[in-house]
Amino acid sequence: METRLELDVLIYPDEVRIATPEDLRDWELETASQVSIPTVRLFVALYPYNPAAMSPNHETAAEELPFVPGQIIKVTGDKDADGFYHGMSLTPDLSDVTSIPDSGAVRRMVALFDYDPWENSPNMDSEAELGFRSGDIIYVLGDMDQDGFYYGDLHGQRGLVPSNFLQLFPWD
Repeated sequence: METRLELDVLIYPDEVRIATPEDLRDWELETASQVSIPTVRLFVALYPYNPAAMSPNHETAAEELPFVPGQIIKVTGDKDADGFYHGMSLTPDLSDVTSIPDSGAVRRMVALFDYDPWENSPNMDSEAELGFRSGDIIYVLGDMDQDGFYYGDLHGQRGLVPSNFLQLFPWD
């Protein structure tokens, strides 16, 4: 039978010593105060915003995120000195209707299960499919095809998604 002894040690330029519980508590408190975990929030755009035409900061308008109503935006941190947040879009730009096939209908759906095309796909050509995880929001573009797949968008990636893994997630 093997006996293991594990010790935490503190290494200093002039000594090495076994750490006491107080040393570890002090280190954890000191480290925790130095680590900054950004606040992450989700916003839904209520109005359109076109930085080129609407930004009060004409010099930096190109760095700003345009959005349309219904678009979901992930925001990190707090407002900057100009009153702006740092964010990224989690939904496709729904104003780009040129890339929406056939009927032009865009529906928001939630994934009920994980889906890995390489493991779960009934199709021989699974490279045209998107993988996703349970809880992902997928924007379905157009109608279901004859094989039961939608054409969907997940974080800007587009491909086929199986309808039986999804459930409608209303906009309101």
